[in-house]
Amino acid sequence: KSGRLSLREPPEARFGPRPKRFDPIAEIRNNWSLRSSSFRHALRLGVATAIAGLIASAIHLVRGYWIPMTVVIVLKPNFGGTLERAVQRIIGTVLGALVAAVLLLVLTNPWLLLAALAILAFATFALRNRSYTLFSLAVTPMVMLMLDIAHPISVTDSFLRIAHTIIGSFLALLSGYLLFPMWESRRLPLHIAEALRAEAVFLRALRDAMCGKKDRPISEYRRDASLAVSNAATAGQRLLSEPPNRRGDVESSLAAVNYCRRILHALAAISDYPTREPIQLESDDLTRLIDALAKALDDLAASLEKGTDPGRLADSSEILERLEKDLQIARHDFQKVSDVPVGNPKSNEAQAWLFYHLKNVYNLTLAAREAVSRLIRSEVRSAA
Repeated sequence: KSGRLSLREPPEARFGPRPKRFDPIAEIRNNWSLRSSSFRHALRLGVATAIAGLIASAIHLVRGYWIPMTVVIVLKPNFGGTLERAVQRIIGTVLGALVAAVLLLVLTNPWLLLAALAILAFATFALRNRSYTLFSLAVTPMVMLMLDIAHPISVTDSFLRIAHTIIGSFLALLSGYLLFPMWESRRLPLHIAEALRAEAVFLRALRDAMCGKKDRPISEYRRDASLAVSNAATAGQRLLSEPPNRRGDVESSLAAVNYCRRILHALAAISDYPTREPIQLESDDLTRLIDALAKALDDLAASLEKGTDPGRLADSSEILERLEKDLQIARHDFQKVSDVPVGNPKSNEAQAWLFYHLKNVYNLTLAAREAVSRLIRSEVRSAA
């Protein structure tokens, strides 16, 4: 009410643009297209739920509302997530329905039913973030006991719950496969491209920091690159859960993700050094090498987005050879001559340390280029 901020603003908040407020109308307008995964999933969920409701109504199933309810719970934006959730839901429901049937047969006293219901309710909320299988195992007998307390039911209702859950899960899987599918094999290259581009930005930020320029904290660039690589790795895991005929070239895709992760580790190691001791770039070759590596990462990202074969990397081998030769000469000069040390061993150590990390990034970028090239060629063959 006083108009002052209730929380202290961190120093990093002054960097970068301010986040915009959420506008629901603009969000709907931006996603009003079949190219939007959210819009496609909304259509898929609406159609699948309507079909499930029509089936339950047309056949006049007892407690048929469990079928559309299962579709709403199981159906996910990606097929791999739907398959995983369907398996967890079926296993948990089958085991939970059996537990409910045993409790309904054994516990005839209403007070015992209420005590069992309290225990199951506690287990449901305790396990909801642990494992969806265990959550389903607890919530199914809880719901069955609640129904029995409100209006006595029979053991048959437990088996109806199993049958309706299986029908709803099958409808969800069928809808995820047939209705507006967006396979991970098409989206994963875009995630890899975002990771490579974020690493290029991270690399240029490291160059600026070493040269004394610092517009934003290095931790923000590292966090952005880590998030992009994590998204690519998660997409790669989703790819493995999709049907084999929809996965594309899995080996090349996962190899590209792995090289992105290793490049990030190398850049993170470089970013950690200036926090302990500054590096002074005495040679322009190091700056040129960093620029060439960043451009190579940007080119790989553009190739993945456009679906074109990546060209040759910017020729950095000559720069690497000159740097390595200069380091060998400097190392020789640092040796004691007539018991008098020459040069600055501490500065040379930092230069050598930085050079070998950048050389590792260069080798990983070459390997990533080969994986990206194989991935694009496989996409071209599958499209033909």
